[in-house]
Amino acid sequence: MLPRSAAPGVERLRAELTAELRTAVLDAGTDALAAWVSTPEGADDHAAWTRLAALAPAGGPLAARARAHLNVLDHLLR
Repeated sequence: MLPRSAAPGVERLRAELTAELRTAVLDAGTDALAAWVSTPEGADDHAAWTRLAALAPAGGPLAARARAHLNVLDHLLR
């Protein structure tokens, strides 16, 4: 939605849309979560990475990627 617009109304609508999308993604499966954390909005979303780590098949590459990224986020948040 007009990604370069700084108009207050557009920024508010963009934030609402992002929040709604995030909520839906957190309730979805691994495909949606993996897509979300690959976006600029989801790249540092600790809750999404945590959920992805929990839902991804144990021992698989997606679970490993999620755990590794969580380690990075945890280190940065200290």
